Amino acid sequence: MKKSYASVCDRIIEGTIITLSNQTPVVEAVGIKDGIIVALGAAGELKKMAGPGTDYLDLTGKTILPGFIDTHVHAGFTGTSALGVNLADAVSVNDVLERLKTRIAQTPAGQLVYATRFNYTTVAEHRMPIRAELDGLSAEHPIAIHCMDGHSVMLNSRFFRDLELRPDEEGVATDENGIPTGLIEDPAIGRVFSLFAPREESNLMPLLQSAFEAALKAGVTTVHVKELPACMEILLANESRLPVRIKPFFLFTEEEFEFLDKLLDSGEYRDRAIIGFIADGSPDSQTAAYFEPYPDNEKNYGVLFYSDEQLAERVGKAHRNGYQVSIHACGNRCIEQVLKVYEQVLRSDPREDHRHRIEHFETPSAGQLLRAAKAGISASMHPQHSNLSTGYAQYMRKIVGESMSERMIPLRSILDAGVLVAGGSDSPVAPLATMTAIHDCVNHPNPQHRISRYEALRMFTIDAAKIGFEENLKGTIEKGKLADFVVLSKNPYAVPRENIRDIRVEMTLVGGQTAYAAKQEN
Repeated sequence: MKKSYASVCDRIIEGTIITLSNQTPVVEAVGIKDGIIVALGAAGELKKMAGPGTDYLDLTGKTILPGFIDTHVHAGFTGTSALGVNLADAVSVNDVLERLKTRIAQTPAGQLVYATRFNYTTVAEHRMPIRAELDGLSAEHPIAIHCMDGHSVMLNSRFFRDLELRPDEEGVATDENGIPTGLIEDPAIGRVFSLFAPREESNLMPLLQSAFEAALKAGVTTVHVKELPACMEILLANESRLPVRIKPFFLFTEEEFEFLDKLLDSGEYRDRAIIGFIADGSPDSQTAAYFEPYPDNEKNYGVLFYSDEQLAERVGKAHRNGYQVSIHACGNRCIEQVLKVYEQVLRSDPREDHRHRIEHFETPSAGQLLRAAKAGISASMHPQHSNLSTGYAQYMRKIVGESMSERMIPLRSILDAGVLVAGGSDSPVAPLATMTAIHDCVNHPNPQHRISRYEALRMFTIDAAKIGFEENLKGTIEKGKLADFVVLSKNPYAVPRENIRDIRVEMTLVGGQTAYAAKQEN
């Protein structure tokens, strides 16, 4: 009998295929046609679906999983950070200054010199360089040092003047005499970031491509891209050129609210876009909003960016227009505000299966967890923030106190409460390194917050697809779903728990086609 065209696969892949589907948890082979999974099962059976043009990919000995989904990536800033001076491993303030000095010597006068991923835990002095130290490097270059968390930046005098910042603006740090120190925090830092968001396609697209290449190396096939509206418009206009799949995550600050009304009225991306707001800062910069004060400053409870009324107005408008809403909330006081606003909006305008999100959700109380589950609020969380680098857990104890640090990122309790949790990197705050994130879920510094390997994998596959309303297309390896896969050097169920982060991503496939392949070691 002649084989029908419909039965022929474009590509057949063999290996240890972990589908994450309850029906067929592990199979030997998967068949692909036109970028869609059309067959699963024994390798011998799938070979019957081969034709003259079928491509075979023999990955015997490798483990294949559904492509990872990262639900929180600042793609433009990820690309920008890769071009800046990387301070992640700087050991002292003098080391930082020497690295900047080298870059300044290579940079024409007047052009911006910036450094990223500054980490208080790695430098001996546990402080940033001060403005005077940066001024001593150059009076002709604007200079900026970005903290690892993205919520604090130190500027030299030249850059401060160029931005026309006022000493009385909220977030502009001043000394006892009211003189700006050069440190800019939330919410004034938004003015600084506006300069790091290229508005020209020719400048922005290379940065985005750099970020997406990093995503593919981490096994990520879908990225929830969190960008300002102007950047998002450029990204969406070039979507067909991208090597990964994206979900648009529009970030609205005060300067973009005019665009918010235009977007909501048009309904152009209602079926796929997320509308995002930022409601507090971060613990690292001591701007996350807590009920308790920071240990070294009893007057500092963090910063709420909105009043309840302001936030409810904006969330309500997006909700009534049928969009999914996401709000950045790290501290428990901010989480309380966000939950109250969501509850209020949902009482006024009930909507089934809204899947509104809270980003970070780092320190929820037990009561807040139950309320989030009852209201159907989902969480996009970033497990690498529990252990970003050596000594980070100890550093956070100093920043937020022993009690609060022990309660940070309580994954076990959140899942047990029934909250939908998806995983993200928050890149460039943490690197695009999904296996490291999965490792950190299973090896959380606080044993009470650890979750199983399966639950950790779900966060970046099944539940990441669900939080994006894409569970019918992604998240598991099943017939009819997109042929997006990650190929791992080892089975994450078969290695010791403490070695999960050492598993390498060897290949990433999007639509059945190889989008990334690691170089083979000699």
